[in-house]
Amino acid sequence: MDPIIEILSIGTLLLEAAIILGFGVFTAARFGYAEELWQKIENYLNGYWKELSFALALIATSGSLYASNILGYTPCHLCWLQRIMMYPLVILFGVSWLLDTDVVEYAVPMATIGGGIAGYHYAIQRIEQFSSAGCSITQVSCETEYTFYMGIVTIPLMAFTAFLGILLVNWKYGDEI
Repeated sequence: MDPIIEILSIGTLLLEAAIILGFGVFTAARFGYAEELWQKIENYLNGYWKELSFALALIATSGSLYASNILGYTPCHLCWLQRIMMYPLVILFGVSWLLDTDVVEYAVPMATIGGGIAGYHYAIQRIEQFSSAGCSITQVSCETEYTFYMGIVTIPLMAFTAFLGILLVNWKYGDEI
């Protein structure tokens, strides 16, 4: 496996673990446990949510471009739809971060739509009942798995995880929705 793709796969698993642990700490804090830990996490994310969103979008976009332009992976139709939702987020969050403006009202719908497409794409690849759904006979199949790290991580899962991270951070810490 390509080392960059392996790093992105590990990063995907780490982000998924962070989301699950964050949800666990949030739930524990709601029941009166780990309130101090949740407050520390919340204070940190409240101060750096724009930077985190920008970093997630930039890494996802860079990984997508690396896979297609350097490794020669041809994106399928659903990959292109995910790209349409992810690529503008880099610019939106970059401008938001540099000019200290709010873009949550644009970012949340884009992350929601992109995450839905990525989740559906992952289902096509991994669940037998979804196979061949949404695939083209004239282009690359949506079922094509260019990477399959640790028996779970494919490119659509990487995209889904990035969209989910962006969505959760912006929904919770964004200035307005």
